[in-house]
Amino acid sequence: MFFLNRTQRLSTAHHAVGIDISDGSLELANLGEHRDGNLTLHDVARVELDSETIVHGIINDTKQLRSALSELLAQAKMDPRNLNVVSALPDNQVIVKTIPLNGIEHSTSFEALVKLAHSLASSLDLKIRRPIIRWQYNAHSHGGEELLLFITDARYVQQWRTFFKRSSMNLAALEMESLALGRALIHKCAHDESIGIIDFGYRQASLSIFDYSGLRHSLSIEGGGHALTALLSRHLELSFAKAEKLKVRTVLSAKDGSGASVVMNEYLTATVQSIHESILACRLPLKKIFITGGGAHIGGLKELTEHIIGFTVLHGTLWIQPTKRKNISLADHASLDLEEDLFAGAMGLAIRGHSRYAIRKGVNFV
Repeated sequence: MFFLNRTQRLSTAHHAVGIDISDGSLELANLGEHRDGNLTLHDVARVELDSETIVHGIINDTKQLRSALSELLAQAKMDPRNLNVVSALPDNQVIVKTIPLNGIEHSTSFEALVKLAHSLASSLDLKIRRPIIRWQYNAHSHGGEELLLFITDARYVQQWRTFFKRSSMNLAALEMESLALGRALIHKCAHDESIGIIDFGYRQASLSIFDYSGLRHSLSIEGGGHALTALLSRHLELSFAKAEKLKVRTVLSAKDGSGASVVMNEYLTATVQSIHESILACRLPLKKIFITGGGAHIGGLKELTEHIIGFTVLHGTLWIQPTKRKNISLADHASLDLEEDLFAGAMGLAIRGHSRYAIRKGVNFV
């Protein structure tokens, strides 16, 4: 038995578009639903951002971001006016805590659990001036009970509410990036297993671990693809653009004359080792990991991750393959291959946005 907390303001939208906003890009996915329940892919689009437009999830250049959003919607031939959107906060802006309830007297009514969630969050002394608290109640078959808390700062939420409102769009739901990735990449978890996702992102790498009840563990590590390119640029005395091209074509196991593979191996080994330490510390029965994000396609990174962690590592692929609408074309966007994981975040958000019921279900910071 479990409850998912209701939002403070439930959207009346029947349908919403998924827009995944990271420090490095904007990605859009739009799904429709047939009467038989099957999903149809209506639109996809992607726009890269300048490195200073968004930094660690904070908008630095609103004008530039608004221009990029206009380009994104133009690619998808969508009118922004009154468009409903589902988006996400980066993992580093959300604190996830699991609180066992064994020995705590409580009612399982919605109102009682709201009060309990806020009381438990206050006891954590997180020093967030304006916390927004969302929760999930789990009652396991073995008899244990717990509250899973999701806590963020109201300033992070207000930033995106204001941005979309001033773009004449309605932010119907704002969740956590890991939840969108999990929805897109993990079909289901058995009761005796946990599945991990490592997202090698633009500025950070993140680890999220799921079981049958949802997200169990979250970790963000500073340093992503942008920092790795900058390191190559300094070490090899190359322009940033040339270093980026070198990073993309370098295989970690190769012995190249430039030394790029050595630099990248050292950097990525340190990142994966930190992730491995977090996996060991959380003591979950993890036997499978998906890797995703732009950095996941570096040659040899899958094998490096598998070697350090010690069990199966797979490239993330979308478990659901919606039928493509006849007039949609990906020919001009080679990076928008939906057989790969590059669109996982946007697709996870779009899956949530495809119906009124799906929008209302789950953690929503709006």
